[in-house]
Parts: sequence; structure tokens; C-alpha cells
Amino acid sequence: MPKSNENYCLMNCCGAWDQVNRDPTDMIVCETVQPEQLERRLVAINTGRNKMSQDRLKSIIAFLKEAEQLKLIERIPYLSDRVRRENDAEHSWYLALLLLSLEEELEIEFDQLKTYKMIMVHDLVEVYTKDDWAYDKEKKKLKQEREVKAAKKLFSLLPPDLSKKFLSLWQEYDAGKTIEAKIAKALDKICYTLQYSISKKIEWGKACTKQESYDYAFPHVSCNKTLLNLFEALLDELEETIDRHNKKIMAKATEVKVQ
Repeated sequence: MPKSNENYCLMNCCGAWDQVNRDPTDMIVCETVQPEQLERRLVAINTGRNKMSQDRLKSIIAFLKEAEQLKLIERIPYLSDRVRRENDAEHSWYLALLLLSLEEELEIEFDQLKTYKMIMVHDLVEVYTKDDWAYDKEKKKLKQEREVKAAKKLFSLLPPDLSKKFLSLWQEYDAGKTIEAKIAKALDKICYTLQYSISKKIEWGKACTKQESYDYAFPHVSCNKTLLNLFEALLDELEETIDRHNKKIMAKATEVKVQ
């Protein structure tokens, strides 16, 4: 059934003419619509659209302002200047760059765009939770609970459709079951080792071993041979850095005993 004269004209004036078959009869039909009636219809449509887009825009801007705080969240690894630690935003960018550099080397089929999106959202919860490390099961459970609450709080600032989309991406990454999530998690673990190999500086409150680092990352990097080889090569570079860090920890412990 052909569309009404008004629909043809409204579609043309609203910038959607490409969706309609362009033929001479369409153009003639449009010319028969009364200008006053068309103007009233367009005002009503545009008023509704502007109101909707303004509300949506406010929600997106509110989310972006909150997410900007990711630039303030300090992580453990130092930058190459060995003075400042990297922040979460820098880490997310570097993680995306790592994927861009390696995506053709992985030799597996996966949704690359989806993986990039996961990388962009994976640490956003740390706007509220900070870069919190958990070593035992109880602390990991509490960390997980805090992050779930943080994700819901942050993504609720977005319009409902985007909130659902962002939360779904974060949950998929967190679960680590899909190939995209596995790749993103593996690269996340490799990023730590890569940054340490760049700065050659490890500074945190306890001694660590090469084996502990391997055991921590292996469940994730083992999902792909290329990623596993890269991780092992970077870890080999870190032996001296790890030894130097442990010597500092031991020296501090000795000073405490002497005092």
C-alpha cells in the first residue's frame, strides 16, 4: 500500500528521503501537501526529538564526566620515566594499542571490535573501587562484590539502552568465558609485565618471584600460543628487576629488625 502524501513529505523534510524510492511521482505528491499542515507536523516531531535528544545527551555527558576520573586512578606499574605510576586511562589506551599491534598475529577468529569495546570498559569500575589488588579468596570475593555495585552505579548514569550495553560488555569481560573476553584478559595481564619491563622498576609492599608472576598470569595468557610466548619472553626480561626488588624488601626488613 503506498504511503500517504504527508508521510512522503515528512520523510523528505526530515532528512530521510534516501529511504524512499526516488521517482517523479513521489516528487509530485510532495508538492500537493499544504505548507501550514506540514509545518505543524514538523514542529511537533522536532520538539519531541529535541526533548529526547537533550535528555539523552545530558545522561551521556554525566557518564563521561564521571568516567573521566579514571585518569586519576593510579596503578602499581611505573612509567618509563621511573617517576610516576601509570593511571587506569593510560593503561586502557595501551591495552588497546597492544591488541591493535597483535590482532593479526593471534591467528584466530574473534570479534575485534567487541574486544576493543571490552578493553575500553574493563576498568571503568575502578572510578569507585580504585586499582584494588586481592590475593586471597575472601578478599577476591569482596572485591568482586564491590566491582559489581560500582558497575551498576556508573553505567546507570547512561540512557537505558547504553547502560545495558556497557554493563553487558563489562560482565562478559569479568566472566572471561568468551574468546573476546579471554583475549582482553590475557592482554591485560601481559600489560603488567610489559610495563615492568619498560620501567625496570617494581615497587610494592612484598617480595615476589618469577614463578608467582607466571602462575598469576598463566590461566589467562595460555588461551593463545602467541600471547603465551609473548608473556614468557617479557617475564624472562624481568628476572633482574624482580631480584632487585626483592633485595630492597629484604633490606627494609633487616632495618626494621635492627631498630
